[in-house]
Amino acid sequence: MNTEQFQRFSKLFSLRKEDFPYSSHFVARVQKLRSLQVDRCLFFDVLLAVIAGIQDAAVYFPPSDLNELKTLFLKIDESGTDELKQHCCFYYILKDWNKSKEFAEQVLLPKNFRTLMDGYYEMDHMNYESALNCFLHPSVIPNFADKILETLYQQKQYRLSVRFVQTISPPLDTYQKQSTYILSLAQLNFVCAYQNARKFQNSQELWTEMVRQVLASENKKACKSIIALPLSQQEQQLLRDILLQDKGFFAQKLLLCWLIQLGELTEAKKLIERLNNFALAPEDAAFIDSIKTMVP
Repeated sequence: MNTEQFQRFSKLFSLRKEDFPYSSHFVARVQKLRSLQVDRCLFFDVLLAVIAGIQDAAVYFPPSDLNELKTLFLKIDESGTDELKQHCCFYYILKDWNKSKEFAEQVLLPKNFRTLMDGYYEMDHMNYESALNCFLHPSVIPNFADKILETLYQQKQYRLSVRFVQTISPPLDTYQKQSTYILSLAQLNFVCAYQNARKFQNSQELWTEMVRQVLASENKKACKSIIALPLSQQEQQLLRDILLQDKGFFAQKLLLCWLIQLGELTEAKKLIERLNNFALAPEDAAFIDSIKTMVP
C-alpha cells in the first residue's frame, strides 16, 4: 500500500482499534448468513466477483483485523474497474461502520446506486421486506434477478417473490426463473399460477413441479383447485401418473376425489378398496366412509 492509498484508506475507515466493527461475533454472523444463501454466496460476494474480479470473496470479507481490511481495500482499489463501481463496494462495507451515508455524500454517489446497494445489503442480512422496497424504487434496476428470486423462494417469501416479478418485470428467460416464480405464485394462488405457467414453453414441466409441491406441502386449498381446473389431456395424464406413483395417503385422497370428479367411479371404487388397507387416522377413515356414499 503506497502513501496515497494509505491516506485514502485511513480517510475511509478508522485506524482506531475500538472503531473496528468486525468482532468475532460479527464475523461469525456474516459467515452464518453466507451459509444460508442459496449458492452459499452473499450478494456482496457476487458484486466483488463482478466488479473487482475477486472470485474468493469469502477469504477477504468480512475482515477480522485492519490488515485484512487493507487487503480487501487494495483488491478493490487495484481492480481496474471504474471509480463508481469501486465506490459502490466501499459504500456497502461502510454500512458496517455506520459511515456509508457520509461517504456517499463525500463522493457524490448517485442516489439510485445507494439504494441498490442498500437492497443487496438488506438481502444479505435477510431483511427481505426492506430489500424489496429498495429494489422497487423507480430509479433502481436490480441485477441478479435469478438470485433474488431463488433467495426469496428458499426463505418462503412467496409474496415478496411474486411482487418482485410483477412490479419489476425481470425477463423470465430461464427455466429456473420461470419455475421459481410459478411455484411462488402457486403458494398464493394456485389457479393464477396454473394460468401463468401455460404461457411458458416448458408448461408441462412446470405443471409437474406445481403438483409435486402441492403434495409435499399437503396444501388442501390447492387440491380443491386442481380438481376444478379444466386440464388438457396431457396435464391430466401427468397428474394421474404423479398421483399413482405417490403412495402417500394425501396423494391417494386427491386421486380419489379427482376420479369422482371425472366420473371414473369404477376406478374410484378400486382405489377405496386399496385405501381400506391403510392404517388410517380417525378423520381419514371418516373421510373414506363419506366418500363411499358417493360411489355405488
